[in-house]
Amino acid sequence: MLDQRLVESPYLCGDKITLGDIIIFNELSLFMELCDLNPQSPELSEHMNLVKWFNIKMKSQKVFADFDEEMKAELKKVKKKKPE
Repeated sequence: MLDQRLVESPYLCGDKITLGDIIIFNELSLFMELCDLNPQSPELSEHMNLVKWFNIKMKSQKVFADFDEEMKAELKKVKKKKPE
């Protein structure tokens, strides 16, 4: 559904970035990190509009790219901890 929505407009809710874009970017980024996926993963190949939006519209904005890298670094710390 998200992929189809991005055929119609550059952002999820129209021509401008909204809170919806930020939330979905965060969730997608977290999902990809937890599942060891990246935008080039075959599992995402059928969602090319979503991948394009993720890489071009969102990660091209420094604040989101920085946030994405910080989140990934924190997740790596958590993944390294073994449960007791």
